[in-house]
Amino acid sequence: MIIGLFLALLGTWFFSVGNLVSARNQKQGLPTASVNAWAMLYGAIIVSTFALLRGASFTLDLSPVYLISLLYLAIGGSVIGFTAYLTVLHWVGPEKAAYMTVLFPVVALTISVFLEAYVPTPMIGVGLAFVLCGNLLVLKRRPPKSMETVFEINPPAATHPPGNR
Repeated sequence: MIIGLFLALLGTWFFSVGNLVSARNQKQGLPTASVNAWAMLYGAIIVSTFALLRGASFTLDLSPVYLISLLYLAIGGSVIGFTAYLTVLHWVGPEKAAYMTVLFPVVALTISVFLEAYVPTPMIGVGLAFVLCGNLLVLKRRPPKSMETVFEINPPAATHPPGNR
């Protein structure tokens, strides 16, 4: 369980760093599609190297179901999906884009309930409530007060007696 928690936190950290790097790249005017392509190439090289070092074999199932699924995930889920996400990241910024991704499992669960007859457990309901409340708290927060109003460095003039300014 500790290893799983560590890997989840590490994955979240990498995701956050990736958001910030993507936002920086877009501010520098780098084209989203080509940056996405390079990132996917680097990712494929890293994962392939790791798999080879672990002794995994590379096989390709040539059945039509597998090939159609592979194309759907590679083109729709990866190329189009990541390019769309990076475009949204550019529009709303890394903070709001990161919170938006927390809702992806909510959408997936909703689709599963209606299309796959999935029956959520009470624990799933608790998790969904936390996700939704957390998003509401973060996205609807009040703007932070300035340091002057927090520490009353420069109190309003109306609070001073007329002769003591």
